[in-house]
Amino acid sequence: MSIDLVLYNGNIHTMDDKNPKGEAVAITGGKIAGIGTNSQVMAMKQDGTIAIDLNGKTVLPGFHDSHLHFIGYGLTLQMVPLSGVTSIAEMKKRIAAAADNVSEGDWIVGSGWDHNLFTEARYPNRLDLDEASPRNPVALTRICGHLQVANSRALSLAGIDSESSDPPGGQIDRDSSGQPTGVLRETATRLVMKVMPPPFYDKLYNALKLAVSDAHRFGITSVTTDDIRADRVHHLSDNLKLYHQLWEEGLSPVRVTLEIRDLIFDELMAAGYRTGSGDDRVKIGNLKIFQDGALGARTAFLREPYQNDPQRGIPIHPQDELNEWVAKGHNAGLQVAIHAIGDAATDYCLNAYEKAQAEMVRDDPRHRIVHYNVVDKAMLERTKKLGVIADIQTTFVPLNGQWVNTLLGEDRARRTYAWKTIMDAGVICSGGSDCPITPLPPLLGIWAAVTRHAYYTNESPPYLPEECLSVQQAVELYTKWAAYADFDEDKKGTVSVGKYADLVVLEEDIFQVAPDQIKDIGIHMTIVDGQIVYQKSNRKGE
Repeated sequence: MSIDLVLYNGNIHTMDDKNPKGEAVAITGGKIAGIGTNSQVMAMKQDGTIAIDLNGKTVLPGFHDSHLHFIGYGLTLQMVPLSGVTSIAEMKKRIAAAADNVSEGDWIVGSGWDHNLFTEARYPNRLDLDEASPRNPVALTRICGHLQVANSRALSLAGIDSESSDPPGGQIDRDSSGQPTGVLRETATRLVMKVMPPPFYDKLYNALKLAVSDAHRFGITSVTTDDIRADRVHHLSDNLKLYHQLWEEGLSPVRVTLEIRDLIFDELMAAGYRTGSGDDRVKIGNLKIFQDGALGARTAFLREPYQNDPQRGIPIHPQDELNEWVAKGHNAGLQVAIHAIGDAATDYCLNAYEKAQAEMVRDDPRHRIVHYNVVDKAMLERTKKLGVIADIQTTFVPLNGQWVNTLLGEDRARRTYAWKTIMDAGVICSGGSDCPITPLPPLLGIWAAVTRHAYYTNESPPYLPEECLSVQQAVELYTKWAAYADFDEDKKGTVSVGKYADLVVLEEDIFQVAPDQIKDIGIHMTIVDGQIVYQKSNRKGE
């Protein structure tokens, strides 16, 4: 056996219960060939083996983001940035500046705004955007991705006026005279997306390269990604082509598991793909279904109304329709993953999974609920019994922690983002970012899980501190359990002999630093398939 690379003098946390620690690791053919003491592993070194002294730095399995929108993240890096904007006035300035750099009629697209931060204490509307850019269609997506505001020109191109009906699973907000305000919720956002010019393949590919570069910089070696959208990637064949091209060009991207939206279910079936189809670089994952929206947009579907608001949110599918979709995926041998944030939405998901399994028993389907935010004891018991995975996003705490009481009231707030309660109930959890909804770095997600600060600073108060996870639990979310959620526990997620040589090297020991310092630990090196794809101050290709 030829040894390609040896890392020694390291502090290796394998996340493997059978062999939890090591000093050195040997790599051959993109896989781990040995782990142990420096003397044990250095004895495997041969002529031509590259040996790197880690000088005590910490090694973990490469981080796996179990749910994000990878190409979408790359595209947002090319949009008008609105994250952190604190007023509608500032939003208008940024749109006006963008309009000065495009031709009349060109679309202006932005994302990341949060009305909770605005001094005006309201949603922006079409009149605000008309003032900023009357000559261009404008569409700006809220940080949650479930609400959008469009100007008059964009609404006109989409055919949205006072006579328009709400689409199933969506809502067009209207003023007192019945005119659209420009605010579109859930499936109503698709009306505008459909009339936007779709990005050309080259733009999508460049977006993907930007996303991969950042992933490497943050220690990410695998992603489970939902890329299919009306305004982005339309077809499974295009999605596969984009990722395969990266590997073919030798750019050593991350390993990719594709979430397949119900919109292209027929294309998936016609191609003969099922969960696990593909190879160790790019493969088919779950059938992705949306059942509700987001808390911040008040579209998450709740059993009881929002605090001081008669609305309960928006169910995307009636129960019978959701049952049919879940049965389609379940009966076809697919893993199914349903976006559900509100407790009523999660009830619908569990009902559908229970019914599908009762009608056709499958061994270990590992269906998922993506987000799983508002819970109670009965829900946890049902989830565990069904073997459903909770695909959680710990950065939702600093994103929404300061607003939850206002949105839900004290009782439900205590049952929201209750990660420790969920795990203590025996529900298996995997960890993702939902990027670009929240930031991409897994270390930020681990910090959020351990500290539960109610905003992205250490000075903010903790939200439900009794729900803090241990560092071990938080790291496992982004390593071993994310791999398990993808049926890849025998291939990655721990530093173990025979598994992929996908590793991250940290500047400091995540298990020894103060919890508040976790998000600031530097990434020293990222390795994918045995290849160094990122080194601090020496990114590959620069």
